[in-house]
Amino acid sequence: NTGIYNNDLLIVDRSINAKSGDVVVAILDGEFTLKRLIKDNKNYYLKADKEDYPIIDLCEYNEVIIWGVAIYSIHKL
Repeated sequence: NTGIYNNDLLIVDRSINAKSGDVVVAILDGEFTLKRLIKDNKNYYLKADKEDYPIIDLCEYNEVIIWGVAIYSIHKL
């Protein structure tokens, strides 16, 4: 639902400070993921825009790195 499809070229800006609502590349205990960053009260979560995927509570991981913010998705014609 974000508009990012298989085989898209994703442009990620590592200089942007991520804020709630941004689509981010995150590293969770060494594993990369692409999800939307959500802030609820004082807690942060990662959420897929597809409803079939569970919300990821960042408190459950030992190491969390927000690697960058996705700013463009380029589709092949």
